[in-house]
Amino acid sequence: MHGRVRRAAAPARAAPRGRPGPVGTRRGEAARENDRCPPHLTLRRGRLPLAEGRPPDLLSALRAVSAWLAGADLAAIRRTAPFLHVQEWAFAHERAPLDRIELNWRVRMQDFEHGPYPLAREEVKALWEAAFAQPRLRRLRPVTSHHTLWFSSTPDHPFERVGASVEPLYRGGYLVRAGGGEPATVATAAEAVALAVAALPPEPA
Repeated sequence: MHGRVRRAAAPARAAPRGRPGPVGTRRGEAARENDRCPPHLTLRRGRLPLAEGRPPDLLSALRAVSAWLAGADLAAIRRTAPFLHVQEWAFAHERAPLDRIELNWRVRMQDFEHGPYPLAREEVKALWEAAFAQPRLRRLRPVTSHHTLWFSSTPDHPFERVGASVEPLYRGGYLVRAGGGEPATVATAAEAVALAVAALPPEPA
């Protein structure tokens, strides 16, 4: 059980394909970015982030960490530190541990909104939400590479890739690759996820 406070610099925006990204940031620009991005606090059990947020001041962060290290549960932490975001899945996990695949989905989606580097690309979040809503995909381990989402039938390395991969495109839409077939471009996350589900092996009778 531990807590971590870190100064999170705002992440550099990814450049659209075909355009070079920024090579570096001057010191003055970095300082201004840090001013806009206050410290971030994560409370963990083991490696699992159960509560995250940006404290209004250092004293608030110290109170939260002290309570956590003293053994406070999540309900007490939320009363002590209302700036922390505690998801319903975290309360459920505190009562009865969730399985590793479910936890992986939950933690990755939590990071989009409340992690130290919130994700700005709405099309990526929309893809994860649509995939999570599909029971067959939700039973698989989500794996990503540069925001391209694919799925594994095993919870840990070595991953066993199954079905399709879905890449959110900077110009809008999604590129779906399944097996050796031709890639398909669709407009919405729901369409992309429907193709990903269709590419899964048949379920046992």
